[in-house]
Amino acid sequence: CNYQLDSVNSPFRVPAIKTNFYLLEKQKVSGCIPTPLGETTNITWDQVYELPTRNRGITRVQVKFEYSWLGKIVKQLFRIPPVIINVNYLDGTQANFRFVQDNSANGVILSHLPRNDQELMAFFQGKLPPQVKSFSFSVSNPLLFSPEIKVTPFWEIETGS
Repeated sequence: CNYQLDSVNSPFRVPAIKTNFYLLEKQKVSGCIPTPLGETTNITWDQVYELPTRNRGITRVQVKFEYSWLGKIVKQLFRIPPVIINVNYLDGTQANFRFVQDNSANGVILSHLPRNDQELMAFFQGKLPPQVKSFSFSVSNPLLFSPEIKVTPFWEIETGS
């Protein structure tokens, strides 16, 4: 909604050594208007969260993880193991991705999560990939985090651009 492919450094002009590196530029005007879609829900690790489905537009989800006291200590001394998001799509396919939990409190797009580079390129060109039905989170050591994860969905309506 707020970013588009960089018009100067499009992926078609980037050298082959950087094929998985895309530059984005901030749009002057946001392409979406956020509207609260539901209440904040607390889920636990490996608990499936059904994403509210819509016919159009994008659903952004605020996800808040909190570290346990042990996690706070470990984070200061070592690297925390990655959080994995397990995604189920409406078309029946599944995918797992690394989820950057420290950046998710402001909201991340989860309704149409691209599964590969081609879907990512199409997404930034305005074509939505298959819709996400549900998701869950897992981590190799859940003792480093609070047992509850706060999830708040927001409905973002495409305003066109």
